Amino acid sequence: MTFSDHLREARERRGITLRQISEQTNIAVRLLEALERGEIDKLPGGIFSRGFVRAYAREVGLDPTQAVDQFLAECAQYPVDETRSPAAGTPEDHARAVAAEAGAVHRRTSSLQAMAAMAGGLCLFALIGYGMLQLFGRPDPVEQPRQPRPIPVSQDAPTVEPLAGASSAARPEGVTVKHVRSAGAAEQLTIDIQPQAPCWVRLVVDGRVAFARLLEPGERVVHQAEERFVVRVGDAAAFQYTLNDIPGRPLGAAGEVVTARIDRNNFDRYIVRQ
Repeated sequence: MTFSDHLREARERRGITLRQISEQTNIAVRLLEALERGEIDKLPGGIFSRGFVRAYAREVGLDPTQAVDQFLAECAQYPVDETRSPAAGTPEDHARAVAAEAGAVHRRTSSLQAMAAMAGGLCLFALIGYGMLQLFGRPDPVEQPRQPRPIPVSQDAPTVEPLAGASSAARPEGVTVKHVRSAGAAEQLTIDIQPQAPCWVRLVVDGRVAFARLLEPGERVVHQAEERFVVRVGDAAAFQYTLNDIPGRPLGAAGEVVTARIDRNNFDRYIVRQ
């Protein structure tokens, strides 16, 4: 099988026509036909013929370098004057050959640039996602339930909580009843969030995530809890809030990421004393 037959067979396997190759490479159909018929004398000389072969091979799925080597080996028996301006190879044909090779190089370069841009975009997206995960995606540690505090009892007389409906007359003589409430403990917690600048906030209320999003200045979010709040903020200085209508203390400096756990027992630590 000659080199020309090899080219034609590769094109027919792909099911494409010479006209389609001509449109992609800017090489005249008559020159492509001469290449497939092995009519070397009808092709331009030197670099132009090699450019034709390289562009044709690329379009039919052959290795361009190997195709040029095979073409030169087969053409060794047909001496070609590379300095001539042959009748079959007009200046217009030469220009097409150069344009075809330049177009192929441009397509390869554009493809590599597009792949590099896509890879860079994926890397940037992955870095942003990792940063957001590190900042806001880590789960809050599970807090163990607190053991109830022992109620102080008088050594002289035991403390007994009266039963509902029981009258004072039914109390044993000498028994003192005391109602004890832990100092500073709030019956219910209410947090009122009003950020002064854009601030990412994640709020967990009694173990359930209430929201996790960017709050803008002017927004107001109010939530109530029976036991505790766990609040994580991306900019401690921008996060302003009140607890049970009492202004809250600043959680940190500008740009600082802070997690605060506020419950009924440590409520006093997060408010500004009047």
